[in-house]
Amino acid sequence: MLATEFNYKIYSEEYDFPGYANNASFLRFQINLAQSLSKKTGGNLFLAFRKNLIEKSRYVISDSLIFYEEELLNDLYSFNSYEGGIGITHYFTDELKLSSELRYIKRLFTSLYSADLDGNELDELREDNQISFGFGLEYDFNELIDGLGVSVSWNYIRNQSNDEFYKYSNQIYSFSISYGF
Repeated sequence: MLATEFNYKIYSEEYDFPGYANNASFLRFQINLAQSLSKKTGGNLFLAFRKNLIEKSRYVISDSLIFYEEELLNDLYSFNSYEGGIGITHYFTDELKLSSELRYIKRLFTSLYSADLDGNELDELREDNQISFGFGLEYDFNELIDGLGVSVSWNYIRNQSNDEFYKYSNQIYSFSISYGF
């Protein structure tokens, strides 16, 4: 499968600062290859490239501290990226499914400079290398109640960055109950 995404955002508040974005856009290309490995197991491989279409960002510098208007750890409109990964899914029964994924992302920020922990801007643009993997288990209760399902998942994320604030590792545990109607 091949996919393309174009994303364009216009900010409601406009500012007249050099290098400050009053709109933002990116273009993303992805290829996903999937293959059955056995009667109840499948695998997939995916690659993606993301291109920031403007060389500006939406940040404010005040007293040597940088405050981002977008998501704190994931400014969607200020980087180019390369991404790849693999996934495997296995059905134990028609109701019980186990899935796993391993993903790597290289983010090259086009206008955000890295900073030290005191907030002092450094001379190089921010670069992130992120690896993540996880497992999910889903159970479908369709025989009991049509549309009812539960799932549990665990994910690990490690981000290495030349910006000290963005060096982190995190684990995410989740439990969900879903009902489709």
